[in-house]
Amino acid sequence: MNITAVKEAYKDNKVLKRLIEAYQEQATKDVINKVCKGNVVPAF
Repeated sequence: MNITAVKEAYKDNKVLKRLIEAYQEQATKDVINKVCKGNVVPAF
């Protein structure tokens, strides 16, 4: 499932929308990559 489809499907869900926005921020990606050492594949 791609991020565009998720955004469209849940565009009225404010909580999920914020989570998606937070995930896309570079600082968040850096933390996830550092903690998981690159072993995580995003669900979307």
